[in-house]
Amino acid sequence: MKFDILNQGRSQAPDDKLNRIFQDIFDLDIQDIKIIKIIDQLIKPFEKLEELLKPLDEHTRGIILLNSLNASLKTSNPVNSMNETVELYHSMKGIKKIADYMGVVNKGSLKDPLLEIKDKIKNSYIFKRANN
Repeated sequence: MKFDILNQGRSQAPDDKLNRIFQDIFDLDIQDIKIIKIIDQLIKPFEKLEELLKPLDEHTRGIILLNSLNASLKTSNPVNSMNETVELYHSMKGIKKIADYMGVVNKGSLKDPLLEIKDKIKNSYIFKRANN
């Protein structure tokens, strides 16, 4: 078993701190192994979301990350749910970034740049095609 190899390495590690860390993680039963496999799948979207949320303070970032994780675990496909959360937040940041550039380029325009980009997207071919 893979975890036996890690446990052997732990028992030979000279650093007591390292042994304590491994002890918390690698004294595993069947449920722990399932948990690790699930975390292995969830950690990538979790870390992507964490990176997107970096500009926020740690407390707010923690609330969003943990709420997203908890919500995803209530679905039948938690990994897909976390990925959708990442995509949603990424899209929200993206439209804001585009609107910021539009505001800089179109200084003096009375139209809200965010509304302008939304209107452009609504009038695009791809938007019309996606709604059919």
